[in-house]
Amino acid sequence: MATTQDMLDSGDGPGTAGGGSGKGWSADHSVDARYRFPWIGGPVYVRFILGRERRPPDRIREHNAGSIGRSVVNVLMFALGACVLYTAAAAVLLAFSSVLE
Repeated sequence: MATTQDMLDSGDGPGTAGGGSGKGWSADHSVDARYRFPWIGGPVYVRFILGRERRPPDRIREHNAGSIGRSVVNVLMFALGACVLYTAAAAVLLAFSSVLE
């Protein structure tokens, strides 16, 4: 059984040029940077792919069909994160302010 690092290095994993996913990815992008970060419970792999669109038209249509739902979820998660951050900042400011003295 190949490890994730071996699949990333060789390009034989799912979603890669030689991979078994059949999704039509190609390995000849302008920028194809792969990074491995140590993390608790195992490493985290990040891959940045930049370049012109190379997916087949049917995959682009499939991706665009769900983009409105993803956009709404992203905006809601950003708003929730902002609320949590500003609430925490207000609590810290209140704790260190002269109001509590």
